[in-house]
Amino acid sequence: MEKFYTCKNESVFKNIFYNKPNESLLKTLIEQSLNTEIEILASTRPIKINDYEFDKKELIEVLAKINNKLTHILIYGGSYYDGCHNVLFTHALNKLNEEIKRETVNHSIGYDFGKNNVIEINYIWNLPKEYDGVAQGTYKFYSQTTQTVIYDNFTIIEFNMNEIAKQETEESKKYKSLNILNFNQEQLNNIENPTEFDLEYKKAIDDLNNDLKFIEFMKKGH
Repeated sequence: MEKFYTCKNESVFKNIFYNKPNESLLKTLIEQSLNTEIEILASTRPIKINDYEFDKKELIEVLAKINNKLTHILIYGGSYYDGCHNVLFTHALNKLNEEIKRETVNHSIGYDFGKNNVIEINYIWNLPKEYDGVAQGTYKFYSQTTQTVIYDNFTIIEFNMNEIAKQETEESKKYKSLNILNFNQEQLNNIENPTEFDLEYKKAIDDLNNDLKFIEFMKKGH
């Protein structure tokens, strides 16, 4: 039996959610993660190296409107690796610095359009042991000295996909809709009362796993 590739692999996650025809999937995933409706205004996808491989130095970026507020959303999905959090934090920090520069320039020429929000959403498998029991973490720039949040327009939201898969705690059950990202082929084939998102996601990942070129790509160790 051929291996069934899931979103635990960064290449699978990117090929599903960084695919322009699947933008409705991406929109629903973000809405389920933030528990609010969004309007996608624009999206930027990482540079493709070949048919299935994306530049690992780049994340998907979505410019969205949330409660009439412009928000830059960065997204990563895949397994934890050494230095993972440092790399992801750097992505978020770079985007925040762009926003600070934009705001500074606007002030210098007499305009005040306000701060745009920056949110990074990470879906991570195989986090270190210290994250056991935590299904979702929210992280901000915080000063220990003044006991205050330094940038109120900056947030990193991280989902521990292994904890969500267990569905053992009230916190993990809150994110039941995200659990489909954990599903293998048998689980996908046996979803009770599937939502539109479930059906769309199942088709996308089934199609990818039936793509012979993609299978050959993955067999090379990606």
